[in-house]
Amino acid sequence: MFTWLRKTGSHPVCATVLRECLTPLTDADVEVLVLGFTHYPLLMEAIGWVVADIHLVNPVHETAVAVRRLLDADGLLSNTGGRSTGRLPA
Repeated sequence: MFTWLRKTGSHPVCATVLRECLTPLTDADVEVLVLGFTHYPLLMEAIGWVVADIHLVNPVHETAVAVRRLLDADGLLSNTGGRSTGRLPA
């Protein structure tokens, strides 16, 4: 269902469906919601409108930050401006 919502963008039905699906979370006083599927972060803004009091976590961003820290700590972080200098093994 959320995949369909992502495709509909800001259509009024999007907020209605999100509110219907997410109201149980606000009723249960949930404090944090991890957007665990690849397409949920694409709905992060709309989800935030519906569950304004719940902290939303985008795992894609958090994972990228953690990987950067690990690479940096091990001296493996590239400083080539985002350009690859090597090849991945086949």
